[in-house]
Amino acid sequence: MSKYKTIWAAVRFGTLKDVIEIFKKGDEKIGDASGDSILFDALANTNSIARYEITNFLINKGADVKAVTEDGISLFFPLFSYGWTDIVKTTILCKTLLEKGADITTIYKKEKMVSFKELFNIGAPEMEMLPLYQLIFSQPGLPLLVKDKWGLTVIEFARRSNRPIAVKMMEDYVKKYNLKEEN
Repeated sequence: MSKYKTIWAAVRFGTLKDVIEIFKKGDEKIGDASGDSILFDALANTNSIARYEITNFLINKGADVKAVTEDGISLFFPLFSYGWTDIVKTTILCKTLLEKGADITTIYKKEKMVSFKELFNIGAPEMEMLPLYQLIFSQPGLPLLVKDKWGLTVIEFARRSNRPIAVKMMEDYVKKYNLKEEN
């Protein structure tokens, strides 16, 4: 029997086995008043295998991948914040979320930060991240020129994080879509 008493705890800290042992129909729909979804906790699980398996389990059960908190946080925030341990699984989860309709263009209101900025804090070599970059930068409507609360666009942040491949891809994106700086 699972050592976790709540589905929230099992999803956040446990394994797929723990989740399955206490999962009840309807748990995939659990959320709170701020718009937080159980998927946020699944994506924040620091065990890369459990994170991947639990997230897919919940999505397959019908969890809402389009969830966005009232602060503008989408599922891409925890995906990229905790995705550094396994770039391949993070890329697959990103593709799944995009295919199911999750919005990668959201902006976290408090910090005016784009949802994929955390990508550039991941320590993986850029060549490993290339498939993830290609997936993200093929999406329409990316807010690449929005300045965060520190006055940086995501391109400037990537430049400071020494991510030249990402910078080049974003600069090409800006040219392709003729983006203009936003305030």
